[in-house]
Amino acid sequence: MSNRCEAAICDTHVDTAIGSIWNTLGDGRPFPTVEADSSLFTVRHEYDRPSFRVSPGDLRIERAALAAALQCLIEGGHDEDRPYALLDRGRDSGMLGQAVRDHNGGTECLNHVLGILFACHFIGMNSTGHGTQVWLTHAFLHGAAG
Repeated sequence: MSNRCEAAICDTHVDTAIGSIWNTLGDGRPFPTVEADSSLFTVRHEYDRPSFRVSPGDLRIERAALAAALQCLIEGGHDEDRPYALLDRGRDSGMLGQAVRDHNGGTECLNHVLGILFACHFIGMNSTGHGTQVWLTHAFLHGAAG
């Protein structure tokens, strides 16, 4: 995979991908977390904002946080042959965690963002006792995920 793409092409692909799943996220479907216990969560849309809330709890996640995760993985060239290694499961302090936090008003939400992207087949994920690796799926890269 090329580790760089034209910014406008990346933005368009990411926006199209997020748009293809956005309206189905709040339908009560459970999503997995990245944490060791693999607990499940659901989301509910905030129809007056480009965001949703996570249950259980009351975490708000902006649509831009989902896009930031995908863009970060695209720009880093993180496909199955070159996965991104999370530093600490869903609480990553590296570039991916920072990108997602920056696009979510400074609030940590990577654990939930990755769970959604994984359930939608945009990313692959492998968790072991030694950490978690994530990568963009072939389906996402070629427009067949969702």
